[in-house]
Amino acid sequence: MAFATINFETEAEKEEAKAKLAVHEIKGQVLVVENQKKRSREGFQANNAKKAKTATPETANEAVAPLFGTPYEKQLENKNNEVKQVNRQLVLRIRKDDRDNQAPSEREKDDLPFLGIKESPVRDRYRNKAEFTYGTDKDGKPCIGFLLGRFEDGVTTVADPTDCVTVSAHMVAIRNVAQEHLSASKLAVYAKQTHTGFWRLLQVRAFTSGEAMVIVQINPTGMTKDQLDAEKKSLISVFTAARKQGLLLASLQWQAYDGVSNAAPIDTPVEVLFGESSIHETLCGLKFRVSPNAFFQTNSGAAEVLYSSIKEWCNASSKSTVLDICSGTGTIGQIIAKAEGVNKVIGIELSESAVADANENARLNGITNVSYIAGKVENHLQKVLSTLTTDDGEIIGIVDPPRDGLHPSVIKSIRHCKKMTKLIYVACDVTNGLMKNIGPLCKPASNTYPGPPFKPVKTMAIDMFPHCPAFEYVMLLDREEWETDETSVESDK
Repeated sequence: MAFATINFETEAEKEEAKAKLAVHEIKGQVLVVENQKKRSREGFQANNAKKAKTATPETANEAVAPLFGTPYEKQLENKNNEVKQVNRQLVLRIRKDDRDNQAPSEREKDDLPFLGIKESPVRDRYRNKAEFTYGTDKDGKPCIGFLLGRFEDGVTTVADPTDCVTVSAHMVAIRNVAQEHLSASKLAVYAKQTHTGFWRLLQVRAFTSGEAMVIVQINPTGMTKDQLDAEKKSLISVFTAARKQGLLLASLQWQAYDGVSNAAPIDTPVEVLFGESSIHETLCGLKFRVSPNAFFQTNSGAAEVLYSSIKEWCNASSKSTVLDICSGTGTIGQIIAKAEGVNKVIGIELSESAVADANENARLNGITNVSYIAGKVENHLQKVLSTLTTDDGEIIGIVDPPRDGLHPSVIKSIRHCKKMTKLIYVACDVTNGLMKNIGPLCKPASNTYPGPPFKPVKTMAIDMFPHCPAFEYVMLLDREEWETDETSVESDK
């Protein structure tokens, strides 16, 4: 196997090259284009030290929206070509796990049906969530904004996000209030190098509904209760005054965390300083409550495109049962339940707060045929499937897992479910989770993965992240329902 490494000055140039190379084959073989993984060899690191230094972003746009200088039509073209390449890699992965695969000459042009990439309804200022770091700008002054690189690479400078093409004006206004407060504060910003300092992270959610939430993360180390209370009162005073001036802010919250990284564990508690403990967004005509730690798509307009497409592909009926695996706040399942009048929806979600949101959302939207289970999918799915009967009709599975994909036991349970003949897989990182999961989902029946294999029917992408390389990917798979209790299996050896 031959390979080559190509270095680029900018992210935009890299993505454009990947898109052009993705459509090529060499002697009947698919040309695989991947991002270079970080190597530990000292020589490699030394060789690229200067390049890494010159490639360090200088503005917020360069740091978090590296394609902002590329025309939107060109961004879509590049992503479209990248999905085609991903589909070819998925085909190869399926063939690799298929012991009855065809000869290479018979499958050279065997691609997954791809319906193209759907545009985001809003291209600029679309993000409904941003995490701004408390740090220092290039002049050493306290600043709240985006890091201009990774701390692991020695980058600690923060850039003002005011002109960032992905950040809404609402979020900028909230950040500016916090910036004024920081400028007047006597407490230092947190420094990862020394694990000292107080102000750490400003997390902002601002929805198209007009509701917004702020979570201020601080480092409580060395602070007394009286000192912490004084800082809370200071924040309350500043944001209360801003609300009187017209700033839309429904919730101000506080999070104390003394870990090294700003990425606090999902169960790290928050304290409401004023307002509500959660806020609401409207999608596809339904109202959804979102708590501080719950996952919610960062582009509300594109999320509506995604969920409407999934609903269409489900083609559910009043006899259908929908399994919403990794259900989050219940958005996908409830949109389908409300529009299609399905038999019922069962959701499984790791986050307890997200499940609480999902139950409340069902109440808000008058949906009575949905239920949710909090916990790991691998711990609950098999039990859920065992309770379903013939009265539950066809079973449609929808999976929207984390980047690592589905646990092997989850795939085994899905394969073993006789009445699940349709599966919709949603992925934000196709090269990781789905690339690992596609083989076990589609390989012939075996002792480990019983039941007829799934087969990809069609794929599409949603441009959830304009001006960024990422996109949301959706695949529809189906299979024949088992006709008998006997299934031909192959040995796993």
